[in-house]
Amino acid sequence: DGEAAVAKPTLAEAMDEAAIREREAQSVDPKTVLRKVDFQRQAGEDRLALRTIERFLRHDREHVEALLVKAAVLTDLGRYRDAVETYEAIEVIRDDDADVPFNMGVALTRLMRFGDARAAYRRAIELDPEHIQAKYNLAVIYQREGSLTTAIGLWRWINERSPALASAWFH
Repeated sequence: DGEAAVAKPTLAEAMDEAAIREREAQSVDPKTVLRKVDFQRQAGEDRLALRTIERFLRHDREHVEALLVKAAVLTDLGRYRDAVETYEAIEVIRDDDADVPFNMGVALTRLMRFGDARAAYRRAIELDPEHIQAKYNLAVIYQREGSLTTAIGLWRWINERSPALASAWFH
């Protein structure tokens, strides 16, 4: 008949192909990628970590944990505008996590966008009324703006809930 015989791969070729497929699977496995990025960050390789996480996000643009790591790396690299954009993308996907607007507020504060930072910290507190760090950062903004009564009220609240933390912050 007119069918050509298909050559079977050798054992070595099959093993090479299996190794390639394994590497490809690992490159898009979220746990593997996040672990790799964590090691890169611990080694002080934030730029490499960012490239790794961005490569992964090409395969899964809405992977929240990867987006959170990306935003944190961007913040650590001083790329606050990019971090804010990433936190905004995360909020579209996960709008119930108080740490997302809190961390966005941190990046906004570093950009000196205090009004936007205030709004972000308020959103964090709406989602988690016990978010001490958001209340502290909000108090700092109120102090900066001259709203000392509001700032002092927040600091008193913090002191009542966590005297040790308040003592560390205020001394």
